[in-house]
Amino acid sequence: MARETPNAELAALRESEGRFRSLFTGAPLGIHLLGLDPDGTLVLLDANPASGRVLGRDDSALVGQPAARAFPYSDDAVARQCSRLAREGGSWSLARHPRDQDGRTAFFDIHAFQASPGHVAVMLQDVSAQVLADDALRRGEALYRSLFENSAAGIFLMNPDCTVRDANPLACEMLGYSRDELRGRHARDILRPTSADDPPSEEAARMARQTGRPLRFLREYNRKDAPPLPVESHVRAVDDQGHHMVMFQDISARVQAQTALTDFRRLVDAMADNMGDMLWAKDLEGRFLFANRAVREKLLCCGGEEVLGRTGEFFNARNRALGREHSFGGRCAESDRAVLASREPVRFVEEGLVNGVRLCLEVLKSPLFDSRGELIGTVGSGRDITAQCQAGAALRHSRSMLEETLRLGGMGGWEADLTTGALSWTESEYATYGLDPACPPPDLETFLRTIVHPEDREAVRRNLERAVRDKTALDHEFRVVRMDGQTRLIHAVGQPALGPGGAVVRLQGATRDVTEARAAEQALLRAKEEAERAALSKGAFLANMSHELRTPLNGIFGMLQLALTTELDEEQRDYLETALATGRSLLTVINDVLDFTRLDAGFLDVASEPFSLMRSVALVMDNFRPEAKDKGIGLTVRPHPGTPAVLVGDEARLRQILFNVIGNAVKFCPSGEVALEIAAMPPVHGRPRVLFTVRDTGIGIPEPHLADIFEAFTQVDSAYTRRYKGTGLGLGIVKRLVLLLGGSLSISSAPGEGTEVHFCLPFGFPDGRSAAQDAPGRAPLPRPLALLLAEDETVNLMAARMMLEKRGHTVHTARTGIEAVQAVRERDFDCVLMDIQMPEMDGLEATARIHELQPGLPVVAMTAHAMEGDRDRFLGAGMYAYVPKPVTLEELESVLKGLGRPAGPKAPADPDA
Repeated sequence: MARETPNAELAALRESEGRFRSLFTGAPLGIHLLGLDPDGTLVLLDANPASGRVLGRDDSALVGQPAARAFPYSDDAVARQCSRLAREGGSWSLARHPRDQDGRTAFFDIHAFQASPGHVAVMLQDVSAQVLADDALRRGEALYRSLFENSAAGIFLMNPDCTVRDANPLACEMLGYSRDELRGRHARDILRPTSADDPPSEEAARMARQTGRPLRFLREYNRKDAPPLPVESHVRAVDDQGHHMVMFQDISARVQAQTALTDFRRLVDAMADNMGDMLWAKDLEGRFLFANRAVREKLLCCGGEEVLGRTGEFFNARNRALGREHSFGGRCAESDRAVLASREPVRFVEEGLVNGVRLCLEVLKSPLFDSRGELIGTVGSGRDITAQCQAGAALRHSRSMLEETLRLGGMGGWEADLTTGALSWTESEYATYGLDPACPPPDLETFLRTIVHPEDREAVRRNLERAVRDKTALDHEFRVVRMDGQTRLIHAVGQPALGPGGAVVRLQGATRDVTEARAAEQALLRAKEEAERAALSKGAFLANMSHELRTPLNGIFGMLQLALTTELDEEQRDYLETALATGRSLLTVINDVLDFTRLDAGFLDVASEPFSLMRSVALVMDNFRPEAKDKGIGLTVRPHPGTPAVLVGDEARLRQILFNVIGNAVKFCPSGEVALEIAAMPPVHGRPRVLFTVRDTGIGIPEPHLADIFEAFTQVDSAYTRRYKGTGLGLGIVKRLVLLLGGSLSISSAPGEGTEVHFCLPFGFPDGRSAAQDAPGRAPLPRPLALLLAEDETVNLMAARMMLEKRGHTVHTARTGIEAVQAVRERDFDCVLMDIQMPEMDGLEATARIHELQPGLPVVAMTAHAMEGDRDRFLGAGMYAYVPKPVTLEELESVLKGLGRPAGPKAPADPDA
């Protein structure tokens, strides 16, 4: 046993050594066995194969050599530790010991321990890869930490329970919290709900983990002591355990910008929608990208439907399908294609029906480019010029009508531009000047030099300059020389047109060729002068005829009236009265003929003096009362309430009208009555009107004769056997007098029933004073009177003297005006009865001389001058009264009764009288 034990132990030792050797040889770590030699030097006893691979050398060659010759024992610190372990025992480790190896630095972990006294086992492991990885990890961690700490975005590192694990400085700064205040805070305390669709923070983290992609949200984060902060956040999963990271950025500026942009777009939309013009934009396919209200409502008639993304053809077809008259838009697509092809703007005018209403649109389209210069569509604007088109059409029509009117009127229109000197005119002007219509008009200066007559050029130039300088109208005539050599007379009118500064910039007007017109005017002027001479001759003839007829009639009337004052038997008186009545009839005929002739020649003037209406009517009616009494008919006047008592007008003409109408009624009324009705009518232009109606129950007038009854020389019965005599001038004179006075006239009648004549005349209101009030007061003269009778015709002188003397007056006579003046110088008279037409000195000059001798002595014109205006002329010369021949005793006595001298002491009489 004793012998086996050592062997067994030896075997066991060998087995253990074998296992150790196997482990030593196959170990992946490098292993060195070191020992101390007797002198204490550390020697490499053995090295496993792995050590050569780890250290990149053949360690077997170093076995038996001092360890200090090779790494890592060349490092004194390592060698000392190994020597200490060999002597003292224990273990020692050195991590990541560097070694330059193959141009790089390798790192080794060294672990040494005492294998047996004096021996040390050293294990070597190349940790270069781990060192590099750890270094990279450290660098990466530093980088990420730097990014985390210095990120331009706020960052939350979140735990799986959605609490904040960490927050970078910017997150703290943006929210106003410290890092410690944010750590552990739950996400719901930070998030501010903005939408019901936003997922909770836990759901957002789960979605990010499931998708593996960061999720983007627009949120608002609560801030400390500040309003919520709008942010854009990105949630990203970090690991499968639920850790996640939230990165967020402050989008306040972006939100403000978006708000401002939205407000601006809203403003632009509002401005575009409130513009009268149409604005739109389309893509390359013609789909609308933008359309303002004018486009939507006036052009597309979309009725509230969405326009964007649709084409104009869509709405055109839709409107036609709805039965609307919609023919507009035919050029839209074509012009879009033209703009896209040419990349140039295009302008045009399109006209058509939109919803049954004609639209005329002025369109401007341009290509639309993006920021890179790529063509993306078209942009356009349209202006509704329907009114302008209609106005233009109306203007063209009006201009055409004007030119045609000017042409028909023999006129032409012209305009001179003073800035450029250009002259333009209508077509008719070419014919006026004999120019070719194919050529443009000459300029103003050329017109003056080549067309205006040389003798008239300076006058035309001065007139033009005066119109421009004084800004006054132009109206002158000048001669022109046509291209064919004819000289024509042109009448030009014009008006200056002012520019913005008030200066005259244009002259515009019209011309007329008045050559023939002026020649006709000259002929008319000559004819007028000849007619006036003839009229004057006719007037003089009528005045002379009136005088020559009235003068002998005056003698006849005078003698007949004197004879009637003598003692006569009944038969003699009847003869004389018949003769006197016949003479009066003759005088009426003469007066009618003369009045009609004067009316026809226009020699009658209209007086305007105050008079008593009813007094004038009474005077007329009194003339016919004897005849009415003899015929047994009534003669009445019926004034209506409100009839004015005093009027201003021509009393003589009114009495003449009434005399003729009432005389006609009395003449043709065998029985019944003749009535005159007077009624006030409403004023016209402030002038009172009076309606006179003469109604009789006479023979009446057949219907066919009513239309001509007021014509001259017209009688219902013109046969030789007619009952009623007359010239047929009376009602003709009535019509002319009524029209002369500005009145109107009508008649109604029925045969056997009677006739009504209506005439309405305008008058004036008196100013409150009568002629009698204006005249100086006179005291009645005593009877008999001392009279001077100036008359050159023997019969008239004798008749008048005898009539006056039979009335008891003292009458002195004079045969000329000179004798009359001398008689007044020698004697004192109460009145002078003055003929007008006398030899040596006429009655007017004699009256003036008499008034020089005795101012205020009444001088009465007793004359055969009884034409229109004679009375006014004689009274204007200072005569007291006017008595036309033939004179009646009653009329003469009426004038003498009104005689009187101015109140006051009478001048002493001539002692020799």
